[in-house]
Amino acid sequence: MKDDDDLKLQEMMEALKASILKTMEYTMPCVLCEKETMGRGVHFGGDESENLGAPPGKSRVIIYGICPECVNVENAQELVGKSLVKQVRGTMEEYDNGFFSLGKRSGYDN
Repeated sequence: MKDDDDLKLQEMMEALKASILKTMEYTMPCVLCEKETMGRGVHFGGDESENLGAPPGKSRVIIYGICPECVNVENAQELVGKSLVKQVRGTMEEYDNGFFSLGKRSGYDN
């Protein structure tokens, strides 16, 4: 059982890594100030996953843009969490390998 869990975790981490690398091909707006950035953050929904669109009992992982200035804001983690809930409820622009990437790609036509 432990080996199965380890394998599932390893597969999830590989998929997350691939998704993050894919988002690094373009800029995204900072989740807090909306300035275009190559910076990324990863939010693991935990207890608030249902607010982030996950079915009951499941978790949600979100890849988001965050600029160097905003990542250093004193309460950045709390602000990011609130912003993500608001954005996910409004629109999901990309869903890839079970991970969300929020924000419009630069030079990307909808």
